[in-house]
Amino acid sequence: MPNLVGLFDPGADEEALETSLSRMIRAVDLPAFRFLHRRHLGPGLAVANVLPGVEANTAQPVRDPSERYVLFLDGEILNGRELLPELKERGQILDGKDDAELAMAAFLAFGDGFQRRLVGAYNLVLIDRAQRVTRLYTDRLGSRLLFFAEDQGRYVFGSELKAVIAGRKVRSKVGGVGFYGLLRGGSLEGDRTYLEGIHLVPPGTVVELSARGRTQHRYAKLRFNEGGPELSEDEYAEGFARLLRTATERCLKQWGERKIALTLSGGLDSRAVALSIDPSRRPLRAITYGSEESADVRYARQLAEVLGLDHLYIEPEYERLVAESEQVFRRLSGDQAVGGFYSAQLDRILWRSEGLTLFFGLASPIWHPIYSKEMAFMLNGAAGDAMTGSHLTPNLLLSPRRDQVIDDLFRRRYFQDPAAVRPLLNPNYARAVEAELAPAFARDFDDIDADDPLALSNVWDLEVRQRRGSFTSFTMERYFCTCRSPFLDDELVDFLCRVPGRFRFQQRVYKKMLVRYHPEAAHVPWAYTEGRITDSPAYEFSREVYNFLKAKVAAKMPGKRGQPARWAFRDAKKMMQEDPALHRALLRFADADYFPDDILDRAGVRALAEEFQRTGDPSRHALFTHLVGLGRAIEFFLVPGQIEVPATADPANFGVRPA
Repeated sequence: MPNLVGLFDPGADEEALETSLSRMIRAVDLPAFRFLHRRHLGPGLAVANVLPGVEANTAQPVRDPSERYVLFLDGEILNGRELLPELKERGQILDGKDDAELAMAAFLAFGDGFQRRLVGAYNLVLIDRAQRVTRLYTDRLGSRLLFFAEDQGRYVFGSELKAVIAGRKVRSKVGGVGFYGLLRGGSLEGDRTYLEGIHLVPPGTVVELSARGRTQHRYAKLRFNEGGPELSEDEYAEGFARLLRTATERCLKQWGERKIALTLSGGLDSRAVALSIDPSRRPLRAITYGSEESADVRYARQLAEVLGLDHLYIEPEYERLVAESEQVFRRLSGDQAVGGFYSAQLDRILWRSEGLTLFFGLASPIWHPIYSKEMAFMLNGAAGDAMTGSHLTPNLLLSPRRDQVIDDLFRRRYFQDPAAVRPLLNPNYARAVEAELAPAFARDFDDIDADDPLALSNVWDLEVRQRRGSFTSFTMERYFCTCRSPFLDDELVDFLCRVPGRFRFQQRVYKKMLVRYHPEAAHVPWAYTEGRITDSPAYEFSREVYNFLKAKVAAKMPGKRGQPARWAFRDAKKMMQEDPALHRALLRFADADYFPDDILDRAGVRALAEEFQRTGDPSRHALFTHLVGLGRAIEFFLVPGQIEVPATADPANFGVRPA
C-alpha cells in the first residue's frame, strides 16, 4: 500500500468505468483498516489509489492550479527536502510535507523528464485533461511492481495482480510460458505472470495512453561499468560509505513522526545499513528473529549492542503467535484439523503474494501482529547483494560470450528438471510451452545494453531476479508499513554501477568499505562465514572456496541430503511435509471444478501430493509449494464473481493493527 488501480477505455461510458473501478478497489481493499479511497474519473479513464495513510501522500489526486493536470502517486519520494530550494527558484513553493504534491510541483517545474529528479520507490499516473493523454511512470528500478493487461480496447493497470484481474473485460485464466516457467523455477521472470495476457510494466518506463492507442519507452536503463576503474579501490569504498549514509538518512524520512525499525541479521546488507545510521538517530529499533543459537541472531545482537540500537528479539513469541494463528484460522474456516506454521497463515501469504513466487519464503505474516506495533516503515538491506556483486560467479571472469552467460543463468534459474514437471501438465500444454521457455528467457536480455559478462549479469540480477524476488516480498507488509532499502537509492545505484566488475567480484569494494569506514564493528563476525570480514580479496576468495567445498562434502554425508542451508531460519521442507492441511489443500485443488484441466493433469498433481507427504523428497518440495499456492490463488482470484478479501486472509482477524 498505497494500491494504485486504473483503466483506460475510450469506448466505455462513465457508468461502466465506475463499475469496473469499484470492482478493482474492492479487490485490493482491506475494509477493516479503513483505508482512504482517492478517485478520478474522466472521459474513457478511471483511476484510484487505496491509501493506508502511512506514507506522506494523502493529498492526491493532486491538481495543478489550472486543473489541466491530475496526478496520482503510488509510493513515496525520499529526496523531497533536497528538491525544495530548486522548486522554489522555479516558482513552486510548497512545504514538502506531501509527496504527491511534491511530484506535481516537480512536473510543473522540470517538465518532461521530471521523474528523473525523484528519488524514491513509486509508480505515477499523470493525466493531461486538455490533451486527453494519460501517462504511467515506473521508477528507475521498478521497485514497485505495476501489472497491466490490454484486451478489447481496454488497458487495465494496478500495483497488484488481483486488481488487473478484477478490471478486465475478459476472464483471466492460467497458462502461457509464465505458468510453466514458475513451475520450473522459484519465481517468475521478465514481464511474465502465470496468467495469460497479464504482464508487468518494465522498470524506468513511461506508458502513454490516448485515443491513438498505447506507446511506451524506457527513460532509464541500468548500465554497469564495462571498462577499467575511474577511481582507486579506496576511493570507491569511500564513495560507497558516504552515499550509503546519505541514502540511509533519506530512508529515515518521518523519523520522530512515525515508527521506523530496522530488520537486522548477521549478514552484510542489514549490517551496512545499521552502520550507516547517523548516531543522532539512535537508538533505533532493530528487530531479529530465528534460532537463538544461529549465527544470524548472535551477530545481530552483537551489532545492536556495538551501535546502540534498541534490539528486539522476537523469536520467543513464535509459539504463541503460531498457536493464536491456528486458533483463529480454525474458527474462521471451520477446519478443526488445520495445524502448522504454514497452513495457519497460508491464506494471508497468498492474498499478499498472489502466487507469484514460492510462498515458504514469504512467511512473515506470522510476525505482523508484532511488526505492526513496532513500525510504520521497515528499513532493510534488500538488493545490497545485487548492487555489490554477491551473485557474480568465477566463470564470468573468463569472458564468456553473451549467449553463454544467458545459457548459464537459464540453467541455474530453472533448477527443476523438465521430466519432473511434465507429469503434472496436460500433455498438449506441455508440448506447447516446453520449447518456449529458453527463448522467452533470452528475450529478457534484449533490453539490456551490456556485453561484458559481469555487467550483463549485474543488470539482469537487479532488473529481473531481484525485481521478481525481493521486490515482490515488499508487498507482504505494505498494507501496514512501507519497506525502505537504502541500496535502491538512485544516487547510490549510479555510483555502484561505476565500480568495475573485478572490484565487485566477491563484493570486494563492499567489504573494504565495511572494514575501512566502520571499524567499530570490524570484530563482529559475518554470519555467512562465521568469521571476521576482511579487505583481503585473496583471503576472502580462499575462504569462500573452502566453505563451498566443505558444504559439498557435508551434503554427501549420510542423513544430510535435503537438509536446510545453514543460513535458513527453519526447515521449511520438513515443516510443510508434516503439515497435513497443506496436503489436503492440494488434493482439494486437484478435485475442484475450477481445476485447469487444459493446463494441469489431475492425476499427476494428486500423485505429487501423496509422494511429498510420504517421502518429503526435497526435489519435489518446490513443485508442491507452487501448486499449493497456485491452487489457492486460483480459488481466490479467478473463481469469485467479485474478488474481495476472505476472512481467513484478512490480517485484522489475526491481531494486526497499524502502528
